[in-house]
Amino acid sequence: MQEKFVLLGNQQGSPLLLYHANAYMPELYIPFIRQLSGYKVTALRQRPLWDKRVQKIKDWDIFTQDLITFCDENQISKIDVIGHSLGAVAIWKALSQRPDLFNKVVLIDPVILPEETVRWVSLLPYKLKERIRPVIKIASLRRNQWSTREEARLHLGSKGVFKKMDPEVFDLFIEYGIIPNENGFTLAFPREWEAMIYASPENTWKFMSKTTKRILIIKAQHSNVISNETWEKVKTKNNNNLYVEMEEVGHLIPFEKPKEIGTMIATFLESKG
Repeated sequence: MQEKFVLLGNQQGSPLLLYHANAYMPELYIPFIRQLSGYKVTALRQRPLWDKRVQKIKDWDIFTQDLITFCDENQISKIDVIGHSLGAVAIWKALSQRPDLFNKVVLIDPVILPEETVRWVSLLPYKLKERIRPVIKIASLRRNQWSTREEARLHLGSKGVFKKMDPEVFDLFIEYGIIPNENGFTLAFPREWEAMIYASPENTWKFMSKTTKRILIIKAQHSNVISNETWEKVKTKNNNNLYVEMEEVGHLIPFEKPKEIGTMIATFLESKG
């Protein structure tokens, strides 16, 4: 079984915890982490990367509890932490339950769907969710087998999401996101897990007001997980937080503009207060 974490960044630096996005892996954040030169980063691998048995989940609490358990087992507390997408939501929820675990908190484009959407999606059977939310079916049918890594590179390189990535990040996806199996090469993050996660969104509204630490929350201008209307509503829930919208970028900010967002976050982490 794969290790549940990987160490990245400056091995003599200050400790920092990273929790990644659905369908990706920690190593893709290496160009982003390079901007955080003063930090030793423990990047926690989400469950699908080390437990291929897909579980039926009703929300993302399993990822929050994995995070809390990891911190407790490794005696981690008051650590600076960065989360992206699913990882950001898991951190946010953990912060509402265990504020002792974290110091400075950065959330990159956390998934915040309208509360009414989360409610009705949670009540539907999986097959109906697939019909209503196309992203679920797209994930479940995603191609996941290639003869060689080069074949995977040619196929994936034509897709819009990968075209927007920094070239180094795309290379890292081919290196770490495509792994050998008995038939050649497959996705490291199982498509079945990815689809299950899309089908079981977390109700972020339940805990976003229950935190007292100041959080840096970064929204992508072209985010597909936070609408402009939702963003304005989120900003009314906690006046203590710092809200920043990053222009000319989509949901995968650390993969599209790793230098720019890395520099921004480094400034926040190194600031006093």
